[in-house]
Amino acid sequence: MYGLLITIGIILSVHLAEVVAKSRKITSELIWRLAFRGLIFGLIGARLYHVVAEWELYSKNPISIIFVWNGGLGILGGVAGGLLGIYLSAPKKYFLRVLDIFASVIPLGQAIGRWGNFFNGELLPYAIYESLADILLFVFLQLQTRKLDLKNKIWKFGPEEEKKNPDGTIFAKYIIGYSIIRLILDKFHNARWIIEKLTFTQDISIANFNITQTIAILMLLLSLVLLWKLKKSKKL
Repeated sequence: MYGLLITIGIILSVHLAEVVAKSRKITSELIWRLAFRGLIFGLIGARLYHVVAEWELYSKNPISIIFVWNGGLGILGGVAGGLLGIYLSAPKKYFLRVLDIFASVIPLGQAIGRWGNFFNGELLPYAIYESLADILLFVFLQLQTRKLDLKNKIWKFGPEEEKKNPDGTIFAKYIIGYSIIRLILDKFHNARWIIEKLTFTQDISIANFNITQTIAILMLLLSLVLLWKLKKSKKL
């Protein structure tokens, strides 16, 4: 069920990405090619994130690192890996546009994939909570996508075509939304990446340093800066 639900989430998300891509002059062939490469890099990134976070466990049985079907994927690592895969494969002039397309549908795939965690008997009740939150984020991003499409169609025939919404806005809102979800639901996550004692100097150390929350906060800040820069460009 774990693998089946993740597969269903991926296929459905890519099909929806095809629909969104039509209004942005991106071909289905490019969407599927980038989705495949993003998926490969994403799976590697997600597994590496999980393995590093649980290294004490995997160091005792290194061969289990490849047993992905038993569960153990870190979505934050998956997002980073997927971004790298798309960046290396996408035409640079369409990079942000492609990110917008995938960002508008990824939460649906995540929502379905979390039920894989549920049936695998892991991350309870976090899996249920995040699945519901991901659905809400998906609906929000779809509404935002349709709103931007409508504005761009209006501006296309008006004197203010230069004010078309810049690529990257949907992606930035996705990262903001998902970062907030992780921060709010972190207390329900029973597999958080926490370092019991992080020592900076002889006199400075932090107990129970939460790596997951730190990464989510950094993602949130960086995406807010990106959105601010896009707005500053006076194209919104």
